[in-house]
Amino acid sequence: EYMGDIICRLIMEESVLTKAAFSYLDWPPFYTIQDHLPTREKQLRSWGGIFIDYCKKLGKTEASVSEVSNDTFALFTNANLRRRLDRNGILLVLDMLAKDGRIEWKDNRKEGFLVFFQSPHELALAIYDWAKRNVKIGKIETLKWIATGEDTPKTEKFYNLSTEILERAANILEEEGKAQIIQLSERDIGVKFL
Repeated sequence: EYMGDIICRLIMEESVLTKAAFSYLDWPPFYTIQDHLPTREKQLRSWGGIFIDYCKKLGKTEASVSEVSNDTFALFTNANLRRRLDRNGILLVLDMLAKDGRIEWKDNRKEGFLVFFQSPHELALAIYDWAKRNVKIGKIETLKWIATGEDTPKTEKFYNLSTEILERAANILEEEGKAQIIQLSERDIGVKFL
């Protein structure tokens, strides 16, 4: 059994994808970007949703265009159909996700990107709620501790996320006057909750 099929089956078993979205992966035209603009929009949105669900299932919060357009990245390939979404199609999906705030390009070259399972605003709200519940107002915590410390259950939206993603949420809290970001060392960023 092809690795992409195994992963897609596992995603389906976990009910991460709807049956309708999952069925697209077995539909040959889905792997060719459509010319008709309304159809293309729906196609890109479907690919985008499937991509985010796939990354979430794998816990993948960071990737590159080279990585996801490589033959070893199973999602965009269906060996049974002998079909693959090409690099240009993948870039269209990623650009749409960037416009929607679901990924963020790491540089102007559009090679590396961060993947957001929730928006930075949703993460900011979740982190601040966590800080209030755990009596962290007025205290300083590192982004790493916020993501993986003993006060953070695995059920939190931000559990085990990269510090780069958490920093986006912390910036929002700082803009809202709910936190102050403190550079503790070259590698450690602290957040003082206000």
